[in-house]
Amino acid sequence: MPYSLTKQADYWTSDEALYAQLDGANDLTSWFGFLHDFHDATIQSMSFEASSGTLVLSAFRMTSEVDDRGFFVLDRHARVTFHFDGVSGVALDCNPLTTVLEIGLRRVTPEHLPVLNTSASAGDYEVGFDDVCGGSGAIYAKAVRLSVQPEAE
Repeated sequence: MPYSLTKQADYWTSDEALYAQLDGANDLTSWFGFLHDFHDATIQSMSFEASSGTLVLSAFRMTSEVDDRGFFVLDRHARVTFHFDGVSGVALDCNPLTTVLEIGLRRVTPEHLPVLNTSASAGDYEVGFDDVCGGSGAIYAKAVRLSVQPEAE
């Protein structure tokens, strides 16, 4: 349930074809085995400088295995970074260092512009998220790429 749900009447999910075309998406799929929606990932940092920025997540894969305490086993831990170039807007209504429910990716269309309170343009990427405390956020940029850094488990 990405950020725009709070600003628009229609629910949206990631455009998986667009997501798969991002630079670094193959590395993400190779590590996790699927295009991750980052459910329960934690935001480690978010920074912006001039017209560029990064969103750094600590993410993992949840397996179907259960440990001796009854919790799902988590593996494939990694630090995943969204790199933004040509940032055209940032909207945060949350603690920026939080656990996310889902991250969504799509292109901004002319229909989105009247409800967005940013300088985003049609064709920009929108990376939106909701957090576990009811907050939300979105980053708008001309270009987005991903990097994956596996972490010790």
